[in-house]
Amino acid sequence: MKKVSESNLSRLSGNNFLVIGRAGMDFYADPPGIKIENASNFFACVGGSSANICVAICKHGGKSSLVTRVSDDSVGRFCINELEQYGVDHQFVKSQGGEYRNSLAVVDSRLEDNQSVIYRNGAADFQMDSSDIDTIPFGNYSALITTGTVFAVEPSRSTAFKAFELAKQAQLPLIFDIDYRPYSWISSEDAAQTYSRAGAMSDIIVGNDVEFGFMAGDYNKGLDKARELAHSTASIVVYKMGEKGAITITPDNEFQTGIDEVDALKPTGAGDGFMGGFVSSLAAGHELRESVLRIVPATGTVGVRIEGVKFDSLGNRGVDVWDGEPEGVYVPVGAKATFDCVSDSTEVFIAGAKFDKVYEPFDVRPAELDKVQYGSDDTKTHRKIKHILGQKHHDKVGRLLVSELFTVGAGGWSGFPSHKHDTDRLPDETRHDETYNFRFRPNHGSGVQMLQRVDNEPGDAYHIVDGSTICLDNGYHPCCVLPGYEMYYFTILGGLSQRSLVQYFQPTHADQIETIPGIKDMIAKFK
Repeated sequence: MKKVSESNLSRLSGNNFLVIGRAGMDFYADPPGIKIENASNFFACVGGSSANICVAICKHGGKSSLVTRVSDDSVGRFCINELEQYGVDHQFVKSQGGEYRNSLAVVDSRLEDNQSVIYRNGAADFQMDSSDIDTIPFGNYSALITTGTVFAVEPSRSTAFKAFELAKQAQLPLIFDIDYRPYSWISSEDAAQTYSRAGAMSDIIVGNDVEFGFMAGDYNKGLDKARELAHSTASIVVYKMGEKGAITITPDNEFQTGIDEVDALKPTGAGDGFMGGFVSSLAAGHELRESVLRIVPATGTVGVRIEGVKFDSLGNRGVDVWDGEPEGVYVPVGAKATFDCVSDSTEVFIAGAKFDKVYEPFDVRPAELDKVQYGSDDTKTHRKIKHILGQKHHDKVGRLLVSELFTVGAGGWSGFPSHKHDTDRLPDETRHDETYNFRFRPNHGSGVQMLQRVDNEPGDAYHIVDGSTICLDNGYHPCCVLPGYEMYYFTILGGLSQRSLVQYFQPTHADQIETIPGIKDMIAKFK
């Protein structure tokens, strides 16, 4: 089999990917940490390897089109709606009638003793046939991506191999995510033979150590199998090893890379995000080693120098504020700070408040963040706060509080029960002026910022969109996001006489503090 030419790999720069595979519905036990059998609440989102890869590509600024079938029912329509919200092109997603159903996964949001219960009986996506791909203009795309599950049964298997042939005719690179799921296959022998055939046709192959071991017929020979593919038919092979990182192999080179530690909710599902970030980074023109290291393209990393003190590689987020943890640096009063962008581009939030003493500069990394999650889906108040300058830094800064607030799930309220902090009258209230900068996901979402200056009298309402900034000097100020969208706001609080915030809750609604789970812990964190 002839290797893909460099000119064909250069097509990746078009950053427009065609992905064949499944889209399903995932149910996650809520709140995180609870086991499925003990949960009374679950939240739903789109799942399925191929759909997840599509979403990851779109989050990194690329374009993706999914080819699959979904059940002709409310679950199938849910999947289509989710793809729409994430910006995934679903013109090649067909509805499948009859008794066929979408795949469904019910999953623990916990690391220890994690369970994933997956239902794939009569799967709609396995009914894809040649009519699903015959009219696709393959030449309009940068590459074809497929996951191994699509080859498990007919007619999906023949359809996927035909798509391989059509993509080759259009000179598209073929990217194969092995994604071995034993429950989908008739036998392991059938799976091994089919994977070997698909691997021999692919230009880029990504899999983990177990999957390559399965292809080799011996789990101890997985790395040998990856090297064999790289030196015979494939141009790039990525051999993933979980927490040990990955070994990337080309015909001329081989190197190992590590991983960035994250706070994980569950031990599975990272591979789809890796694939989306990997191909997006290649599309952006990054070197291969950099693309493997950067599970996301580095579009927000800076170095900061403060009066001779240097803090390297701050940020490391991807395309938006949901893409990684916040990091920051404290710049003392009167100090000169220089920012050096070390990524392709960056965006920097600068927060400040008046103060008359000088402290030492310091950086804030993910381990120093103070996190709290509270509220519930039932009360439409579910949100997460990441304190960048919070309790942990009380004796290291002046009267400045800086945090990030995220709604958890789509839609809902924040800043409720309504409260204010515009008057110094301890112990009931402190004067803290506040500034918000809002972001929405997808970014065409929007919301409303309310400002009621007098209890039980009409106030003001401001339409907020992605990038809106609101400065609050007085009044009760809850805000909300439209259904179907997530909201984030960067928060700056500057105290007049002290750093600790004392919120005064609107008497009309103060009793609802008792109805919102965890809100008292949240209040205590603004100290």
